[in-house]
Amino acid sequence: MAAVFEMTGDLLVSYFGTWQGQTQMNEFSWRTDCTKGALLQSEQFSDLAIIRPDEREPRPVPLPEQERLVDDARLMLTDVAEQLLAGVSMPEPSAIDHIKTFALVAACEASSVSGRPVVMAEFYEEHGVPQRWLTASVTPAGVAAT
Repeated sequence: MAAVFEMTGDLLVSYFGTWQGQTQMNEFSWRTDCTKGALLQSEQFSDLAIIRPDEREPRPVPLPEQERLVDDARLMLTDVAEQLLAGVSMPEPSAIDHIKTFALVAACEASSVSGRPVVMAEFYEEHGVPQRWLTASVTPAGVAAT
């Protein structure tokens, strides 16, 4: 799937990838470009590097050893529990964040089927998503996927 997300605040995100393949080979490559450089990752949960605009080669970023798909969930749940113990009534990330992620995936599917961009405000309204759920500082404004 390829998608372009136009975010609030004039932020554009380009996504290309698949979570499902027809072979046993699983390729992984993430690149996050920012105004002062890019983060590159060629192995999930490891092999992270950074490169600045004036550099020719990326520099490795050391990461601690992790148990894949366990340690990240454990850290997130620990963080949420600590927020609750500290009296935070709406810890982050919230279930609403996960629902918005599912909505974004569904909007990508709808865009791919229709061949047209999806305006997220219209998509949320069409599917009855409460306005109070959409108050995050950076939310997808629209998506176009193929």
